[in-house]
Amino acid sequence: MIVACYAFSLLVVERLFVMVKPKLLMIPWFAKLWKAFVSVRTRVFGVFRAGSTERVLDRQSASK
Repeated sequence: MIVACYAFSLLVVERLFVMVKPKLLMIPWFAKLWKAFVSVRTRVFGVFRAGSTERVLDRQSASK
């Protein structure tokens, strides 16, 4: 029950953030912070994607 309530609260907060994000991005300090966060997130996910792609390619070349 607690896990379901926690999941529901995350869903509500996420929906609320989606609704107010355009207004928040009008605040200069928040826009800078959000841009930095998105940049770091993109780099981190890019590293994981590149790493997994390289591993797949290594397995394919090793099997030949």
